[in-house]
Amino acid sequence: MAASGDDHDTLFLDLGEHVEQCTEDLARVLSLADGTSEESARRAAAAAEPAVRLALLNLLAQLADRVDDSVEGLTMHIRPEGRDARVVLGTARRADGA
Repeated sequence: MAASGDDHDTLFLDLGEHVEQCTEDLARVLSLADGTSEESARRAAAAAEPAVRLALLNLLAQLADRVDDSVEGLTMHIRPEGRDARVVLGTARRADGA
């Protein structure tokens, strides 16, 4: 992880590889399902790409919420960055300032 401040670290996640794999799999399924041409299946899969990317970001956000709830003293946030995501890990400050 690359440090980006005194009390948190960040990790950049390239979602492209995962989105590409999902859309390729979808294109294969579409072309098998109804005899759709390869080009039509590729176009349909490409149209689904934003939804796949959003689903991955939502999954990461749920993971961050679970980490926040489960690991005392640690915070985790997901920040969309262009078409990818940045994971920000930090330390929770206690209410008494310690």
